[in-house]
Amino acid sequence: MDSLSQVAETIREKNYFVILGHQNPDGDCLGSMVALHNLLKKMKKESIIVLDEELEENYEFLFTENEYFLFDKLNNYTEIDWPEINIIALDAGDRDRLGKSSNLIEDYFLFNIDHHPGNPGYGDINYINSHSSAVGEILYEIVQLLNIEIDKKIGVGIGVAIISDTGSLRYQNTTAHVFRIIANLIDNGVDIYSVNKKLYSSFSYKTIKLRGMALANLEIEFSGRAAWLYVDQDMLTEIEADVEDAANMVDFARDIKGVEVGISFIELTDGRVKVSLRSKEYVPVNKIARNFGGGGHSRAAGCTVEMKMSDIIEGVLKEVKRFVDT
Repeated sequence: MDSLSQVAETIREKNYFVILGHQNPDGDCLGSMVALHNLLKKMKKESIIVLDEELEENYEFLFTENEYFLFDKLNNYTEIDWPEINIIALDAGDRDRLGKSSNLIEDYFLFNIDHHPGNPGYGDINYINSHSSAVGEILYEIVQLLNIEIDKKIGVGIGVAIISDTGSLRYQNTTAHVFRIIANLIDNGVDIYSVNKKLYSSFSYKTIKLRGMALANLEIEFSGRAAWLYVDQDMLTEIEADVEDAANMVDFARDIKGVEVGISFIELTDGRVKVSLRSKEYVPVNKIARNFGGGGHSRAAGCTVEMKMSDIIEGVLKEVKRFVDT
């Protein structure tokens, strides 16, 4: 693996960058992309953020108009009129997680910056630090190495990234160093209260209504050590909600007193089921997710499968039982 100083120096040497993240990007992914884009702008370099799909509503505050591009409008990058292209992949545990861009990355110089422990190092430059709370924490260190002043745009991006992947500084990955970073962001003018409010206190009526419907089917298993809930397309249709309105449902299952593993099962529009797993103390949910073609961290992981809802629920619960019954 390359050192972070090698990453910073290679960024300094190059001038044109496409910034990618993983499919269904979360706050760490999007916040890191915005922070990096604005870091490169301060270095007088050209960069664009490329997403597979439109943003979820609660992340729109991160971006100014025309600050990101959809992959389908770039015609396999041929619409990018630069003398060269370098790709920086953020928060993507493997190349398949890069979505529509995954088949193009071999044509360009690739930076792979991540904190997932199973990342195989698929880039030309690889920096993977599984001890970092978020890729946003790694971006903060890159900013320091490049001796770039943190402005509001960079700071908000890093703040969103860290707050998202530490559960608003509640998870086990919240270290003293993370608090020092947040303190430095505040010193540089970042309104952390505003960031938290926009991420966690600005939900639509449909989102709250859907949460009530999902909580109505909440189940407890294995003597209270696991809890799960689901959202299917019938529920979404009934209140004219979108799949995005089902985001973070898993937290309600995990946060029950005595529960170690929380699980949500969300039926997507194409019939696949998105499974999210969270644990509190000891169950490595990434090992469970890998059994179904997914991955993630030991306390937060997931997968998306082409299975009937009833079948994937049965299969995941069987795997969870192996860990909570030992």
